[in-house]
Amino acid sequence: MDEIRRWLDATPLLVLRQQISAPVLILFLLVLMSAVGVTYTAYLNRQAFHQLQTQLMEKNALQEEWGQLLLQHSTLTSHGRVETIARDQLNMDVPGQSRVLVVQP
Repeated sequence: MDEIRRWLDATPLLVLRQQISAPVLILFLLVLMSAVGVTYTAYLNRQAFHQLQTQLMEKNALQEEWGQLLLQHSTLTSHGRVETIARDQLNMDVPGQSRVLVVQP
């Protein structure tokens, strides 16, 4: 009973201070700091990975848009389409041999 009373009267920090030596406390603090460092590094890694995934999705969307624009450009600038527009809308025609000037160097 006396032992229990003595244990209840002692504060936990006082008991720990009496039982734990300085090198063990230093090692404990170093391990704790290391754990916090690992957690923070994992957090930064997750943020960087999320940013990478976002950038890759944006790159893929831009590549898809670029492909569509190239297809549209090739469709709009095809020789047959330009000739049809020139004939129908601008009333142009291909000049005959008599209307072509040949410049001699």
